[in-house]
Amino acid sequence: MAKPIPPNRGARTLIIHAVLRILQITLAIIIAALYGIDLAHATKSHTRAIPSWVYAEFVAAVSAITSLIYVFVFVRYIVWILLDGLMVVLWVAQVGVFGSLFISNDTSSGDVDFTLSVLRMRVAVGLDLVMMVLWVLTAGLGVEGCVWGRKLVSRKDGGGCGMEVIVADGGDVETGEILCGEKETLATVVEEEDEGKGV
Repeated sequence: MAKPIPPNRGARTLIIHAVLRILQITLAIIIAALYGIDLAHATKSHTRAIPSWVYAEFVAAVSAITSLIYVFVFVRYIVWILLDGLMVVLWVAQVGVFGSLFISNDTSSGDVDFTLSVLRMRVAVGLDLVMMVLWVLTAGLGVEGCVWGRKLVSRKDGGGCGMEVIVADGGDVETGEILCGEKETLATVVEEEDEGKGV
C-alpha cells in the first residue's frame, strides 16, 4: 500500500505546529515531575498512591509520547483531530479533578493530604490548564487543515493507479503524485484527459 501524501504545509504553519508540539512535550515532562514528587514520596513511605495522581502521570506520559510522534511523523488530518480531541478530553478531566481539589479555598479533602505541597499542586493545576489550551489549539490546527487546507482531487489514471493532486495555496504550479511512484504536473494530466476525450 502506498504511503499517504503528507500535507503540503507552509513554513509558518510548520513552525507553529513544531513550537506547539515542543511546548506540549516540555510541559508534559514538567507536569509529570510535579505529580511524580508525591508518588515518589508515597513509594518511600509505603503508602498507597491515590488514583488521581496515577491518572495525572498517565495523561502526562501519553501527551509527551503523542506530541513527540507528531513532531516526526505526518498524520492525516482526521487522525490528528481525533487524537488531539481525545487528549483535550483527558486534560479537561485532569484540570477538573485537580482544580476542584487545589484551586478552591476548601482543602479539607483527604486527597489534599496526599501531597507534600499545596502550592506546588496549584502550580501543577495551572500548567494542566495551559496544557489543555495547547491541545485545543493543536486540535484547532487539525480542523483548520482539514477544512481550509489543501484541495485534494482523486482520480484513476489509465494504468489503474490512484492519484492525489495537491493544489498549493497561493501557488501557480499544481503538482500531483501518482501513488505508483510516478510524478506528473496537473497540466500534463489535464492535457492527457483532454486528448482522450478528443478535445
